[in-house]
Amino acid sequence: MVALAFFRPGLLGFALLLVLLAALGIFDDLRYAKVTTKLLIEASVAVAAVMVGFSWHITDSTILNGGLSILWLVGLTNAFNLLDNMDGLSSTVALVALVG
Repeated sequence: MVALAFFRPGLLGFALLLVLLAALGIFDDLRYAKVTTKLLIEASVAVAAVMVGFSWHITDSTILNGGLSILWLVGLTNAFNLLDNMDGLSSTVALVALVG
């Protein structure tokens, strides 16, 4: 995180949002978090990510692009959360998605 702040300070906000999502996942693994709480935090992080600049540019409408990006981020986060009940499956799918 320190290296990211030094070399790419523009990505520091995005990295903090990822840390927040990781903290939510760890908290949910150690203690039970209600679905509404998780969904509210995930949606808040997705809105913040779009406000930081992490958004698709599919259409000419900024509002539609932001809404689709929020929907995609929350959906993707929940999809990985559903895969998390099987040991190692979520990390394997993330690695395959990263590598291509």
